[in-house]
Amino acid sequence: GHKRKLDLAVEIPATLLGPIASNEMWDEIYDRIAELSQQHRSTLVFVNTRRLVERVAHHLAERIGEENVGAHHGSLSRKLRLAAERRLKEGEIKVLVATASLELGIDIGTVDLVIQISSPRAIAVALQRVGRSGHWRGAVPKGRFFVTTRDDLLECAALVRAIRQGDLDRLIIPDSPLDVLAQQIVATCATSNDGGMDVLARPVEQSSTIDGPGVPHFSPTLGEVGANQLAAPSSESGWDEDELFALVTRAYPYHNLSRETFNSIIEMLSEGIAARRGRYGAYLHHDRVNRKLRARRGARLAAITSGGAIPETALFSVVAEPEGVNIGTLDEDFAVESNAGDIVLLGNSSWRIRRVEGKSGRVLVEDAHGAPPTVPFWLGEAPARTQELSFHVAELRREISDRLAGISPVALSPKTPQVAETITWLNEQAGLDESGASQAIQYILEGRAVLGSVPTQDTIVAERFFDEGGGMQLVIHAPFGARINKAWGLALRKRFCRSFNFELQAAATDNGLNIALAEQHSFPLGDVFHFLNAETVQPVLEQAALASPIFGTRWRWDANRALALLRFQGGKKVPPQIQRIRSDDLLASVFPDVAACQENIEGDIQIPDHPLVKEVMKDVLTEAMDVEGVKEILRRMENGSIRCIAVDTPVPSQFSHEILNANPYAYLDDAPLEERRARAVEMRRILPESVLEEVGKLDPAAIEQVRAEAWPDV
Repeated sequence: GHKRKLDLAVEIPATLLGPIASNEMWDEIYDRIAELSQQHRSTLVFVNTRRLVERVAHHLAERIGEENVGAHHGSLSRKLRLAAERRLKEGEIKVLVATASLELGIDIGTVDLVIQISSPRAIAVALQRVGRSGHWRGAVPKGRFFVTTRDDLLECAALVRAIRQGDLDRLIIPDSPLDVLAQQIVATCATSNDGGMDVLARPVEQSSTIDGPGVPHFSPTLGEVGANQLAAPSSESGWDEDELFALVTRAYPYHNLSRETFNSIIEMLSEGIAARRGRYGAYLHHDRVNRKLRARRGARLAAITSGGAIPETALFSVVAEPEGVNIGTLDEDFAVESNAGDIVLLGNSSWRIRRVEGKSGRVLVEDAHGAPPTVPFWLGEAPARTQELSFHVAELRREISDRLAGISPVALSPKTPQVAETITWLNEQAGLDESGASQAIQYILEGRAVLGSVPTQDTIVAERFFDEGGGMQLVIHAPFGARINKAWGLALRKRFCRSFNFELQAAATDNGLNIALAEQHSFPLGDVFHFLNAETVQPVLEQAALASPIFGTRWRWDANRALALLRFQGGKKVPPQIQRIRSDDLLASVFPDVAACQENIEGDIQIPDHPLVKEVMKDVLTEAMDVEGVKEILRRMENGSIRCIAVDTPVPSQFSHEILNANPYAYLDDAPLEERRARAVEMRRILPESVLEEVGKLDPAAIEQVRAEAWPDV
């Protein structure tokens, strides 16, 4: 194949990196981006969230002028997005700040430089974004990755190294998504009365953006099998069951679909779902004698107005008065907490709120003429790091540690031959300058000094230490990515809950998981590796997932896609709060145990044999999390191919700092930020030399003596 030359490098702020980015560090990043933008004709800045788009665009506008900066993300109206693209294409602006909304497509004009703030969490996404620059003959795409934390530094370095080695993420095609199948069957039957047949009432969108409400959901359509290869049914007879099943199974995602599962979807669409307000989702008439399927009244309209695969999120429309022009959307939580007179930033412009209409889901605004605004927020699931990038992060950690075996972090000098060679290697392989390479080396060596080893995909380290509240924090360092760690953390939290009869706070990131322990949680630390096993972890995880917000959210998304819940009704969009009420009622009808009072449930919650519930559980276990990945890790731990190390430390290791400071989207429980026990841990940027020199050097004989003295007399 052809491999294109790329100009890649990692940019490091002048301030030393830590577990979180300070305001001073952000000012340095803005200044550097402004400097780079002046050196290039046009610059495209990618960030990972819509809130950050508005924030970065606002600060850059203060530095290089509002007329030179544009904003582009999925919560802006199509008109504003097209205007921003046109201004970039025609050279009216120098910088355009965007999320994944500008990741695809080719006609956005000449881009000299692409800047990515923080890691995009995937190799393919990084390549796609950097590839937006240099779209002319002989040009070299130019990309710069700006890092904000130490873990981000290692991840971006591993990302550049992976790209230079020619690695890519593995594309995962969903296996028989039943919610999309239900939607497509309704659309297919609804269009069969038009004589000719297009197979689909409309194409299904694809959502594969970080900016969106969740992780990628690729939704192949039945139309991809080639509608012109199949004869349309007669206009009056409807679809024959066997012909429709043959059509479905010719699409690759459904080639393993069983007839039994197909029949259960047909039954759900013909019988509907009985609830207190009537039946939901009865769109087909099923002639069981002649084995024919016909669309009921309203099926076509439902498929056209409520179809699609992008999950429905709680968004309020923002309407500019007096023109009545739609300018974008705001998150429901932000909108209902806002008051008349508040100034908000949207599309790099200030807007004054005139009224919030909760029933219709609208926010009426007027031009604030540049008044100091509040940056809005949008809630959603953060994307997890891909397995391939997680592997490269772990390998980079291991490589740095192996190259500097025997080197102490105390009085580390870049002139030491081993250190100098490693700095040169990081510059050549990972695009780090001397400052970035030195900080990466310091980070790895300080973490190794406390833990005694560096966590990789072959070495998992469990670390336990006291917090300021008198409790203990358990951190399991496992750089497998958030999908695996979230599944492991939820299952482990459920196991702790059943063993100690106590709900625990927990969080999971791409590099590990954290569980806050209280005084009553006393156990040998090494036992934590044996609390779960590969054969029984899935039932434990299923019970944990049913009680988590992940299940309720995925249920609503899947019900929307299966047309059991309509997005539009009576010509109007169904407000978010009404959708949630209907979703809860629908869930109570299909799965009463999960909505029941748990005091009346004995033992495990029994999961019903319903196609929609099965699809939700599959999405929870394989899309939001990775149950098969957890099973494989547990098997490797059991057979010894993964080394498990347990360490009680006097201070938190450097590797634990970012896990303890995890963002709210990493939480596995409902406790808010201000009540997190992990925040009661004192963390030092630089560990004392006495700790670095003495940690891990406790005399085994002294440890044995203390254990013998503390052991109770029986």
